[in-house]
Amino acid sequence: MKLDIDALCMAGIPIVTEQGHNGGISIMENYKIDKTLLSTSDLQAVLAGLRSLDSVSGTSRYAQLMEKLSAGASNMLSGDTHILIDLSSRYKESLTPKIELIHSAIRAARTNNASPDMGAVIGGLWNRFYREGIYASIPGKKSEKALGIYTDYEDDEKSDYTVLVAHEASRVPQAGEYTVCKIPAGRYAKFVVRGDMVQAVAAAWQEIWKMDLPRTFQCDFEEYQNDSMEHAEIHIYIGLKNLPV
Repeated sequence: MKLDIDALCMAGIPIVTEQGHNGGISIMENYKIDKTLLSTSDLQAVLAGLRSLDSVSGTSRYAQLMEKLSAGASNMLSGDTHILIDLSSRYKESLTPKIELIHSAIRAARTNNASPDMGAVIGGLWNRFYREGIYASIPGKKSEKALGIYTDYEDDEKSDYTVLVAHEASRVPQAGEYTVCKIPAGRYAKFVVRGDMVQAVAAAWQEIWKMDLPRTFQCDFEEYQNDSMEHAEIHIYIGLKNLPV
């Protein structure tokens, strides 16, 4: 994650960190992307898609993105020459939740350690977990410790895996209410990390990847002992194969 943050800073994109229970890392509000990174045809394609989604989203999310992308390039949105897929049809009521479902699925997409958007995928999950009220709404929480779970590895640490942000609960929620992930019993190597919540964890994973551990690549997880950004304590558990009898 630290490498991703460094890459964003080197690209001139302002990064903001917030401490506390609802803290995290984000791109500075009102920051507008340098459109020299995109060609005219690229922008037209992006804006056409955003206009289509905006017709059924029921929010201002896509309109705000359009404003950021089109600032200083009003010709991108002028006239009637652009193709617009109008999703606000008689099926709008049934399409709206499907669009939001797809949006959620993208945010929870599988990633891998070499992916340039790994930090954005994982960071987006944490932001959604706290800022959209998911954490507060989980019933029967056993403690205040949040979990970062890495599971469904395709092969090893270089392959795709699924990442989830979760919380241990005392009961299984009703079907469809939440995604349920059960951490398998077995042997785990435990690493205790203290320091900056982002940098210390990223550095720990870099060291873990170098270790010759008999990993199962079935399930690894982080257990956050507090919500301090600067003085965090995180326990990382790495799933290990059983010892031969």
